[in-house]
Amino acid sequence: MTAAFSMAVKAPLSGLLKAVASSTTFKGIVPNLDEQRLAITGPEQVRPWLVGVMAGAQDRPVLVVTANGREAEDLASELSSMLGDVVDLFPSWETLPHERLSPGVDIVGHRARVLDRLGAGQCRVVVAAARALSQPIVDTAIKVIELRVDQECLGLADRLTHAGYHHVDLVAKRGEFATRGGIIDVFPTTADFPVRVEFWGDEVSDLRPFSVADQRTLTLPEGEELREVQVYPCRTLLIDDAVSARRQPVVGGAADQDRRGDVHRWNGNPHPRTDGCRISDPASAAARGLLHGGRGAGKSTNTHPRPAANR
Repeated sequence: MTAAFSMAVKAPLSGLLKAVASSTTFKGIVPNLDEQRLAITGPEQVRPWLVGVMAGAQDRPVLVVTANGREAEDLASELSSMLGDVVDLFPSWETLPHERLSPGVDIVGHRARVLDRLGAGQCRVVVAAARALSQPIVDTAIKVIELRVDQECLGLADRLTHAGYHHVDLVAKRGEFATRGGIIDVFPTTADFPVRVEFWGDEVSDLRPFSVADQRTLTLPEGEELREVQVYPCRTLLIDDAVSARRQPVVGGAADQDRRGDVHRWNGNPHPRTDGCRISDPASAAARGLLHGGRGAGKSTNTHPRPAANR
């Protein structure tokens, strides 16, 4: 079981998808999937079934682009009921360009999780709104903190701080962690509940989900045990010495940045804390970057071929 603290996504419609894929109409589409450009017209209700057939007919990831976030969420939910946990929703930042606000840590974490799963070949379908693909994607390796029972984990508090987590007295929301002796509470950006990490020396001895309301351990379903947690960062770009050195020639110095509000310092840490939306380079080929994160070239599908002016 992972940090989402829920059972693997089941696919109750997988049998129906197999029946649909065997129909004459969909059988005629599969041989043409390698075409550079393929236009398919049909009623709106056919879209999830068509994407499901495309994903099952090839070993490459499929990128599905929708007009807005609500359609992306609905389509991802439908595809999950057909294909299971190989479907991911790539969310968009809720902030507008040039706003002096950082994206929510849950959005940053989920975007990092999708890119990480694509790189590991664990994702077959990515559903994203057009806005999500127009936002920057930093071409750096996703640094995930892996917590496993009976395995050594050194300097967890420092690693969480570097990943953008706030050190607080009591964990109340995603992106926070608290320390008490040999116990560290952390609320991962992609989890539904925070985790209590108990150490025996430098070794993780126990992982337990707990409630934010009363800080008491949650009871897992019978026969289930939390053995592994993946902690994704709260920032798109993690600031280290190398990034700081590259950043200085671009900007007008620390004093200027402090005045503009782009540099923040905390707990005496010499590294600036900068949100990813101002530091990361825009990715003009964001869709290509998503697909190339998986194994091999991918296939993209636009579920709304209408001109943007008509939307």
